[in-house]
Amino acid sequence: MRTLLAIVILFVVCVQIQLFGLCNAVRAQEIKDVKKDAYGDPLPPGAIARLGTLRLNHGMPVNKVAFSQDETLLFSAAGDGVRVWNVRTGQEVNHFPTRTSVDTIAVSPDGSFLAVGFQTTDVCLYEIRSGKIIKTLRAKELYWGLKDLAFIRDGSQVMAVDKSARAAIWDWQNETLIWQKTDKIPVQHARISADPVGFYFSDGLKPTFYECRVSGNTYDLRTLYTPETKDAGPHPFSDFLFRKETLYFAEFSGVAAVKCGPADVDCSKLRYSFGGSILTENRNLFACGERDGFIYLFQPDRLKELKRLRHWGRVTALSFSASNKYLASATWGGTICLWNLEKDGADLAFHGYDDGVSDLAFVDNRTILSRKAKERTFYVDDFLTGKGIRQLDPAQFAGATLVRDADTFLTPQKGLEQNIIDISQETSRRIGNLDRFIFHPKGDGFASWEGWPKRVSFWENTGDKPALTLTVSPIRSTLLTAAAFSPDGTLLVVGSSSGFLKCFDWKSRKEVGHCQLPTDRNQNKIRRILLAKDNKSAVIQCKDGVWVWDIVKNEKVAELLDSQCATGCFALSPALDQFAIAWSHMGGDTFTNYLALWEMKSFAKIGEFRAHRDRTRTTRLAFSPDARRLASGASDNTVLIWDLKSLASTAPLAKERK
Repeated sequence: MRTLLAIVILFVVCVQIQLFGLCNAVRAQEIKDVKKDAYGDPLPPGAIARLGTLRLNHGMPVNKVAFSQDETLLFSAAGDGVRVWNVRTGQEVNHFPTRTSVDTIAVSPDGSFLAVGFQTTDVCLYEIRSGKIIKTLRAKELYWGLKDLAFIRDGSQVMAVDKSARAAIWDWQNETLIWQKTDKIPVQHARISADPVGFYFSDGLKPTFYECRVSGNTYDLRTLYTPETKDAGPHPFSDFLFRKETLYFAEFSGVAAVKCGPADVDCSKLRYSFGGSILTENRNLFACGERDGFIYLFQPDRLKELKRLRHWGRVTALSFSASNKYLASATWGGTICLWNLEKDGADLAFHGYDDGVSDLAFVDNRTILSRKAKERTFYVDDFLTGKGIRQLDPAQFAGATLVRDADTFLTPQKGLEQNIIDISQETSRRIGNLDRFIFHPKGDGFASWEGWPKRVSFWENTGDKPALTLTVSPIRSTLLTAAAFSPDGTLLVVGSSSGFLKCFDWKSRKEVGHCQLPTDRNQNKIRRILLAKDNKSAVIQCKDGVWVWDIVKNEKVAELLDSQCATGCFALSPALDQFAIAWSHMGGDTFTNYLALWEMKSFAKIGEFRAHRDRTRTTRLAFSPDARRLASGASDNTVLIWDLKSLASTAPLAKERK
């Protein structure tokens, strides 16, 4: 009996070992089969290429950056948590996801721990190697919104200050609150000093700077400086630093230095461009980041400018490494740049798209045309190789805008210039916001609309005056928010912020139908409209989801997405038989992005992909001319190319969302 039992156990063990080896082989094959982009980073399932990069790209506005002490890692804090980057390669090493936005971070002196401060009053300590939270520090007296965070007294304690100038110090190893300042003062900016222990802050209501020194369980608060300029507004300062009895602050007119010691006040200024600035310092070297993307390095003694660096986009965070070898800069668009201060230029700059993607279209089935959100230059890229082919000079197309198949319902034409319609600057000024227009399907003009007064104008490709104007009245006391032509160009449908639609015969300008979507207190804003070939079925993106509506019978045909799904954008295939929707599923603390494909005739879902990074927004979609591929541009500054043939069953993704 024992022999038989031993044989059975041995057999079971052998089977488990074989299954374990088989599973490992399958995982290894899956890893090997994962497609990678031009930089060697993995692509999501279904994607075949990526324009732009995820390296040194947080994907959303960065609040703060910080180096590890050995200068091998860089940490960036934003709305989706903290990302960890390899300084040498720019590749993402780890991600510490958080439920709320991270306002500030600090690295321990030994480089083992990371303190993370949230918009709430919590401070979490992460073990950098494992990425796990080991401590959570709380102080009841702290107000919402931490301003600064630092390790003090050789890293044994953590200090935090909030936006009301309340502060707390913890012995973080024992999770013990050992000191706190409870009186409240409105604060615009605050900085913690590790030696001597204390912090400095500026009054948020009037331009006054304070110093708070901490000794044991007491603190000494004194006024550092109050400017006497007559033209100072309620918030004239964007950032400041205090070092060796000298106050450095950035204001709208530049950077100023003021001696706050026993000597007479001496103020000197170094002027920069107008706009908000951020300051950072390290070992007698200061950096100032501007809204226009410029970074200035200067000596603090005489405010002498040493070097000027160019980073695309509004600079939101700066940080020096311990040895002053590197300077890290981050922007509102989420891109991060590493500057080697011993060299000229950036040491690492994986820019790709610096500020999201505002336009997207296929030139042919291999090359794609795109434009960054705040630039007027169009880029043509070979997405299979990741290489740029050429650019369209913004001076050549000063008033140009991209004719997207998602907006025009046109089959993309051959050639690059035929996808561009030149709109003169005078016309642009006359029609106002260029985002509020659509092209006629026959390509002989475009329509623009005004929210108030409720008016739609039709413009020919040449000329500075509209060919005709259609007054849409009344649609209750709301604004026009969306408009669309039917595929044959005979109908124009306009939607309002209250969920009310009106349909007009474009030639006779007469109303031929209307409908009212279900609303909650007359607030169901219509954001996008697509019309089917039958001239009666409309796919409507609104505040409460995506619906298919019969605009003739005024009844709902289908509900594609509910109010838990935040929809980004639409695209219609060249044959007008399919349409794609980029959307995000909001469940609990998750905000996951998807791309879904529907059949236009039956409105049946064909399938869906997991799309760009979570908590980002897909801004543009475009079908290739052969309808075999789909391009998606997002606020994470990347474009993904999807193989629509690989759309699998939606069951796994539907199960994932539950």
